[in-house]
Amino acid sequence: NRWYGFLIRKGGTCRLTDTAAIENHRDGMLVQTGGTTHLERCHVERNRMAGVAVVTKGQATIADSVCNNNVNGLYVSALGTVDAKTSDFDNNRGSGISVNTDASATARDCNARGNLHGITSGPGSELRTSGLTLALNQESDKKVHVDGRHIEE
Repeated sequence: NRWYGFLIRKGGTCRLTDTAAIENHRDGMLVQTGGTTHLERCHVERNRMAGVAVVTKGQATIADSVCNNNVNGLYVSALGTVDAKTSDFDNNRGSGISVNTDASATARDCNARGNLHGITSGPGSELRTSGLTLALNQESDKKVHVDGRHIEE
């Protein structure tokens, strides 16, 4: 596609199961301006921007999905919220999971492996993890990026 694989906007709700968003010119999936999406067993790969981007009060739940080989596997910003479980955010050129300005995300039993950064966090953001595996990221897996700085574990 010339822009996005999926674009979910204000008032829109989208439930995707066993679906793929591959090799789009921007994000594989963009959820914005109050849109809501539920991804289950989806493959979001090789997009030129984020695999899944959730911004401007967008909301997403992600389960049993793969967001690999994008710039960021999961990008959350501007009051976006995400609940991810048992999903892979691997081999992305930026971060596996990137939670930015005033956004929040929960990652349970997820993987962020082989990225530049496993996870990054920006000003006013909140990232809650449980059972998160960080491995083989180019930046040390014992460091987390917070507000552009390395924070040692």
